[in-house]
Amino acid sequence: MLIVSTYVLMVWHTENEHLEHIQLNNQQQTIQNLIETSLHEFYYSLDTLDIQYDEQSINFEYETGVATIYYSLNDEHTLKLKVTIQLSEEPNQIFEHHTHWNV
Repeated sequence: MLIVSTYVLMVWHTENEHLEHIQLNNQQQTIQNLIETSLHEFYYSLDTLDIQYDEQSINFEYETGVATIYYSLNDEHTLKLKVTIQLSEEPNQIFEHHTHWNV
């Protein structure tokens, strides 16, 4: 009886870990999609933006969350970007991604 209980507990624990892993992977994929989509939209809006050395921001709202891109010139050849992601499912958590583009 004890062995069966332990086995059931192990199976339940393993299944929970598996579900948490899947949920984490889905969350990571959603974050990655939001980063890529917002950077893509940002790229195509560059002509309409007045990019300066002072940091500015632009928001992109999607069904799965909000991406805010903070941008500024690092020097005359480099655009510094910080993307923050706030998921609709996790409004109290903010995820950040930093990158730069040569201009």
